Amino acid sequence: MKKTLLALLALLAIFLIPVLASAECRVPDSSWIREVCYVSPSKTTANLNGRQYTFCGVPRPVFDAWTTAVSPGRYFNLRVKGRYQCP
Repeated sequence: MKKTLLALLALLAIFLIPVLASAECRVPDSSWIREVCYVSPSKTTANLNGRQYTFCGVPRPVFDAWTTAVSPGRYFNLRVKGRYQCP
């Protein structure tokens, strides 16, 4: 049992660590958007007012514009919210 668990953890580390290492996280200048992370072309995560959300299919230019916008909250409401739900 112990060997099986260790083997499973080793496999998770092999596949999970590169994904986490490649994530780019930014802290936009916003009072309620704490952090936005571009994990992959199919997954973007955001901490909005202390709650974690996952968005799917956010294009890299949208991530860049969102995290550098003069008003990241307004950009989120106009260009992200309701458009990139995960299945």
